[in-house]
Amino acid sequence: MLANAASQYAESRELEPLGEQGMACYATHASIYVDHSRSSESVPGAFPILESASNEAQQRIEAAPDQHWVYNKTGRSSLLDKAGYLLVTAGQDTSTGRVTAVASENPLIGRAWMPVPSVSFDKAKAAAVFLNSTPGRLLLMRNPGRKLSFPKYPPRIINALPVPNLDDPRIRYALADCWEMTRSMEVPQYRAGECEVRQFWDAAVCDALGWDEDEIAGYRNLLHEEPHIKGLGYGQFADEPDGEAELNTKVSTTMETRSRTLRAGEDPTGFTRSEHKLEMPADSPASDPRA
Repeated sequence: MLANAASQYAESRELEPLGEQGMACYATHASIYVDHSRSSESVPGAFPILESASNEAQQRIEAAPDQHWVYNKTGRSSLLDKAGYLLVTAGQDTSTGRVTAVASENPLIGRAWMPVPSVSFDKAKAAAVFLNSTPGRLLLMRNPGRKLSFPKYPPRIINALPVPNLDDPRIRYALADCWEMTRSMEVPQYRAGECEVRQFWDAAVCDALGWDEDEIAGYRNLLHEEPHIKGLGYGQFADEPDGEAELNTKVSTTMETRSRTLRAGEDPTGFTRSEHKLEMPADSPASDPRA
């Protein structure tokens, strides 16, 4: 059902890709390492950025700079020309993440966040609300990336995300007003489920676009119920599958014994490594050096 809803939003004539609305984002995470270095707020010329993808870094829909960098050459860094009022995630944890986009009163660049330089503050606020709403999240989730638990998004993915026509003042102000109303509210992690701030964002989107609020609420609740992907290494398990259990690692006695014998240069079968050799049949593909 959620996949169908996401497809319907992607095909909606009421939405247009960010890039086609002149709001293309840029990846500045690599460029910042060229002629720049980490610094502190007290250093002359240091500028704030959004550094981390951690769930503790951006906890609200209003951007909160978490690091300062400085240009190591004379003059002004050309990288600052890419700063924007709107910044969109370049990748985040699908369980512990909180927001997909943030807006700032002052233009910023980022490492884990991609700035959208050619957008006004009002449009940035409006876009941030939509991208954090249930339809916005579903549209972003259509691009799972290589790692399902922590997908990464290149600029082309973000620039293709459909959003409302933010040149329409009614739509823009309805969403931007919601940003102002919720800018100070802490946003729970995705895995926390239902929360007031996400209800506000969805209500604003429905008001701006004339969409059915109950339908969006249904998708939001289904999204909350989606099982979150949690990476467990070999031999790890969750004590409480349905809760936020502490991860523990249990290694069986057999595995411990095997590990010790291998470290001692022995094989668990009783042979030493030098004695225990496998011979491949002559007609085996592995015996042919060209294989």
